[in-house]
Amino acid sequence: YVDNGSSYRSNHLSLVCAKLGVALIHARPYRPQGKGKIERWFKTVRGQLLIRLTNDDTGSLE
Repeated sequence: YVDNGSSYRSNHLSLVCAKLGVALIHARPYRPQGKGKIERWFKTVRGQLLIRLTNDDTGSLE
């Protein structure tokens, strides 16, 4: 499941997914329960990973 942002609606992403055999399913707007697993993962990342990072750690991610 993906968001409805412009990057997820692009022809390029559709073509890449088709070549890889990935089904691209757009979630309904403003309905996070339609993407429960990924929303839960984001919550975990924000709550456990991001709080452990310092500014020094994130400088190498750019």
